[in-house]
Amino acid sequence: MFASSTAALRYYTELAPESGGRTQIHELLALAMNGDKAALKAIDKQSIAIGRGLRTTNAALSPQLILFAGDITLFWSICHEAIERECTAGLLTNSRPRIKSIGDGEFAS
Repeated sequence: MFASSTAALRYYTELAPESGGRTQIHELLALAMNGDKAALKAIDKQSIAIGRGLRTTNAALSPQLILFAGDITLFWSICHEAIERECTAGLLTNSRPRIKSIGDGEFAS
């Protein structure tokens, strides 16, 4: 499964139109780390969507481990709880997958 940082950037532009849609993912991260409410909300919205999308993977494959790579790992401390919560919501078994970041965000482009 693949996800893109463009969703978080699009959400941020919707929440902060004054940004003009020119914000890059590293700038969004800096804004979020400095407490910018629109940036935090944009990342949370993307995290919820990713987690909900993984529900199908859980239902079909019941993986033991789900790994994340790329830009999302840059703000893993902000987004992992929402992803895990949404990913595991409504599970019919107690076998929850481990959800981990491989931490390569600084190399993703």
